[in-house]
This record gives sequence, C-alpha cells and structure tokens, in this order.
Amino acid sequence: MSKQRIDGLRQSEFFMLMRIANHCKEQENEHLKNGTAPLPGVRISTLSKATNSSMPGVSQMINVLENAGYVERITTKKDRRVVYVNLTEAGRVMLKTAPRPMLNLLTRTTEEMGEEKTRQFIALMDEFSETIERLNRESN
Repeated sequence: MSKQRIDGLRQSEFFMLMRIANHCKEQENEHLKNGTAPLPGVRISTLSKATNSSMPGVSQMINVLENAGYVERITTKKDRRVVYVNLTEAGRVMLKTAPRPMLNLLTRTTEEMGEEKTRQFIALMDEFSETIERLNRESN
C-alpha cells in the first residue's frame, strides 16, 4: 500500500493535504463562532505539532504540495516571519475528485486507530521516509 499514489502524490502527501483542509475548516468555524477575522491558512508549526512531525519534514512535504500547485504559502504584512499554508483551487479540486475508496479507507482507518495513534503513525512514517531519503542521498 505504501507504493500507491493518488494523482501523483504519495499517501503521506495526500494525507497532509487533507490535514491542511481540515485545520483550515476548523479555524474558519472557530472564527465564525467567535466573530473574529479568519486566519489566511494554517501555520506549518501547527501542522508539525498535529502530526508529531519535524518542522523540516513538514516543510519538505509542503514544498512538494506547493510545487504540484495544491497549496500556497501566505505571509502577512503584520509579521512576515509567520508563514501560513492554505489550499489552492487545484488542491480543493484534488480533494473533491480523489478516489472515494481511498478517502473512505483513510477516514475509516483514522477513526478506528484514533487521533493519537494516527499522529504517532504519521510521525513514524515521516521519520522512516526521511531516513530512507537521507540514506539514498548519502549513498549517491
């Protein structure tokens, strides 16, 4: 299953796309409830904490998604050091048109494993992937 790709994205990248969409939706709902202005996206540090992944690992995955045109990085005039990530129109279309069996399987698996175990699994997979990539670079 690890070799399966969804429109050219690895499963972990697709899962990150879903995670970004979910965080942005949660933030939007929170701001509507509180009557405050919505944020332009989700911070990379928030994604790092939510997935128990390293900041460089999340940034690398965001780079892949950005290069594919599925997400964009947004800075604010107030503080240019803070970077937000949000879906592009292509990213929203990707999530809407992704194969339903894959989405259903991911949703059911996440629900059955629970939030904490899912975070741990993602963190381990990220670490595993980063290690493989590092070892490949070192051997070349």
